[in-house]
This record gives sequence, structure tokens and C-alpha cells, in this order.
Amino acid sequence: MEHKIFKSKKLPFVELRYAEKVRGCTKSHTHDVITIAAIREGNINMILSNKTINLSPHKIAFLNPDTAHCVDVLDESHGDYVLHLDKNWCTTIQNELFSNKEYIPVSKVLIKNESIYNDFIFVCDLLLKQSTMMEKEESIISFIINLFSRYCNINHINEKNTHAEKIKSYIIQNIQNNISLEDISEEFGLSKVHIIRVFKKEFDLPIHSYILNKKAHKARELLSTNLSIVSIALESGFFDQSHLNKSFKRIFSITPKEYQDNLSKC
Repeated sequence: MEHKIFKSKKLPFVELRYAEKVRGCTKSHTHDVITIAAIREGNINMILSNKTINLSPHKIAFLNPDTAHCVDVLDESHGDYVLHLDKNWCTTIQNELFSNKEYIPVSKVLIKNESIYNDFIFVCDLLLKQSTMMEKEESIISFIINLFSRYCNINHINEKNTHAEKIKSYIIQNIQNNISLEDISEEFGLSKVHIIRVFKKEFDLPIHSYILNKKAHKARELLSTNLSIVSIALESGFFDQSHLNKSFKRIFSITPKEYQDNLSKC
């Protein structure tokens, strides 16, 4: 099978996507979850806002939430694992380790550690196999504890731009309302120039791209329901199914139908 997806109501904090053949995604996008990626064979570039990292076997890429990125496949590559973990769940794990209140970002994007790479592949393969939920959950927790213990900077102070965070919250609350820059400007008493500048600086995405990104993530959640893809497109705020297909594939490197067809039945 070319694609396989693990998603279960019993482990709602995790989602794994596996692709036999690695596909690039040319549109820069973010996830509001933690993203961990690895490949078995080949060579890809993960392009971030301020650098490009080369991902090949025996390395993993760790993206903290809201890290803008896209992927360029350099050679034919196979065995693509992309694991998403809920930020709040990860913060709870960190709190047990460090007694922190807010999520502590992992300090390295590219982790070159063969032991951690092997552990990650083991966890991913376990999620895709027939095994107990207890075994799956225990393996994820053990892996993430090891990762956080090694690579979290507990002295890190995550300073967010207050205006950018407020704009982001407003967008999320009103994403179905076709809001404009004028709406945001009136809401916060800020100029359109300032809004565009601070948002791009904080999240490394234009506002319109961020909105499309959030709509695509909403559609991904709905694809595990019994709704038709046409209904999901409209429910997520897209003009039609074609609009959804285009945006979804640019972000997730897979069509909504492929995603829906390959969800594991857990």
C-alpha cells in the first residue's frame, strides 16, 4: 500500500502518516502540532524560514508548532514517516519532566542520532501494526521522554509578539467569516502594514496562507467522519472540492480522498 495513516480515538494526541514514496510539498505551511519526520531511503531538503536542512536516513527532523516549512525531494526517496503529536499532550509530558507551565520548544531541528532514529522508526512501525493500544501508547511516551530529556532547553523563554498572537486568535475564532485585513485593522486599531509585517515576522506565513492552512487542517479532522468530501470542503470554508483538493495536497502531499481511504480503522 502506497499510503497508510494511523489515527485513533483511543490515542487522540497522535497521528501518523506513512508514504511508500516520498512526495514533496512546495507550499510553505505550518502545523499547530509537533511534527517529527524521517525517511528510510533517499534524500530530501526541508526548507524553513531561515535555513534548509537535509534529511536522509538515520536522521529525524523535529518541528515545533507553527514552524513554516516545505519539502523538496532531491532523489527518489522511500519510506516517509510523518508523526504529529498534540502540543498540549507534549506539554503535559514536559511538565512531568521539568515542572514547566508552557510548552518548551525542542532546540534542534535536525537530530543526527542513530539510536533516536531507530527508536522513532520502531514507534512508527508499531503504530501501523496490529498491537495493543497500551503498547503503542507506552512506546510513544517512552520515545518522547527520551527526546525531550535530551533536546529541550529548560532555560528557554518563548517570547511571542503580543499583536501577532492576538491576530492569530482572532483569525481562528472568525475563520469561517471570510474576514479581511480591514476587519483585523478595525478590531485591533492597527494599520494593515503593521498587521502584515508582525504576523509574517512571527509565523513566517502571509495571513491568507495561514488561513488556508488552518482550513486544510480542519478538513483533515473532518475526513475521519462520515461526511462527503464536498460537504467537508464547504464545512472547512473552501469554495468547493477543487479548492480543497489543491490546498490539501500542497500541504499534506496527499489528496483528501487518498487520506480518507488510507485511515486505519481503529
